[in-house]
Amino acid sequence: MSAELGRRTSIRVREHGMGAILNGLALHRGVRPVGSTFLIFSDYMRPPIRLAALCDLPVIYVFTTTPSASGGRSHASADRAARFAARVPNLVVIRPADATETVEAWRMAILSRSSPVRSC
Repeated sequence: MSAELGRRTSIRVREHGMGAILNGLALHRGVRPVGSTFLIFSDYMRPPIRLAALCDLPVIYVFTTTPSASGGRSHASADRAARFAARVPNLVVIRPADATETVEAWRMAILSRSSPVRSC
C-alpha cells in the first residue's frame, strides 16, 4: 500500500480489501469514502458492499468498464448492475448514460447519507 500526498491510497488489485477499508473509513465517520475499480471486479467486492448496505454506511463505489480505445475489451455484461442491485438490499445503484446524468448521479451519491451508492 502506498500513500500519495496523504490523501489517496493505492491498494492495487485488492478489491475485497479496498471495500473493507472503505467500510472502516465510513464507520470512523471522519471522511466520505469513495472507491473505484472496473465493473468486472465487482464480484470480489460483493461481501464488503453487502456489509455496507446492512450497516447503512454511506460509501460510494464507482465501477467503470474497460475503455475500448485502450485496446481492451469490456468483459462486463450490461446487466451486471441490475443483477447486483437485486442481490443486495438497501443499495442504491445508478447507471448514468451521459454527462448530464453523471453530474446528477454524483449529486445524488453525495447527498445520500444512509445507504451505500454504487455507480457504474
